[in-house]
Amino acid sequence: MLGVNLPFGGKVMILGGDFRQVPPVVINGTKSQIINASIVESSLWSNVKVLHLSENMRAQDDQYFSDFLLRVGNGEEPTIENDMIRIPDSMSIPWQEEHSVDELIHTTFPDLSSHTYDADYMQSRALITSLNNDVNKLNEKVLQAFPREEVTYYSFDSVADDMRNLYLPEFLNSISPGNLPPHELTLKKGSPIMLLRNIDPKIGLCNGTRLICRRFGRNLIEAEILAGQFKGMRVFFTKNPIEECGRFKNALRNDTQTIPCSLELCSDY
Repeated sequence: MLGVNLPFGGKVMILGGDFRQVPPVVINGTKSQIINASIVESSLWSNVKVLHLSENMRAQDDQYFSDFLLRVGNGEEPTIENDMIRIPDSMSIPWQEEHSVDELIHTTFPDLSSHTYDADYMQSRALITSLNNDVNKLNEKVLQAFPREEVTYYSFDSVADDMRNLYLPEFLNSISPGNLPPHELTLKKGSPIMLLRNIDPKIGLCNGTRLICRRFGRNLIEAEILAGQFKGMRVFFTKNPIEECGRFKNALRNDTQTIPCSLELCSDY
């Protein structure tokens, strides 16, 4: 197109990432296949100039935590056995048998019932887990602590080109891919949500934007942006047709009409 026989047409490309974190995902891949999928194995890597960021902006007020993350990522933190490391007591909660989850929630969301309208309170905390099933259970448990009535929105799911109606709605509703909102989205006033689609980046409505619910209509949510340039802006979401996207697109439930958000008291990582 540009008449330049160079990678990316000779244009400067800026790439961001952290090799200390999750490696590339290769479905059913072996360790060697995952390593080979890394960008450092690309023929273009020799043309890359690496620049190192020097300050953890999210934890700039907690130097101890920032240094701890770097030691873990660099493999410098002392191990106990089997490559296990000890989490400092200041970052952990003692195990209390069947009460451990309740204690985790109470420590993360202290005096929650008094802060359900506090945007700064909600923006500064969240539970993190690795499995979607655990996310759903924790979200449901924390939401019960909110004092207000629940509002539930249901998606309308279908399969493209299913002319013979082979798939029952109940079956389609049960499929819950990670990049689509759940079929049954239950919220309360003051609960935080996360946007799952790019709607209007010019005003901060991008995939991953966190908001707090302010009012509900029959098929409408009024929410407030929690952080960033547009913090405090009120926006509205309605049910819209969206498609499952990405490399993990499922063969089913790929057309749905729903509000493009998920409850965000707990999220996966």
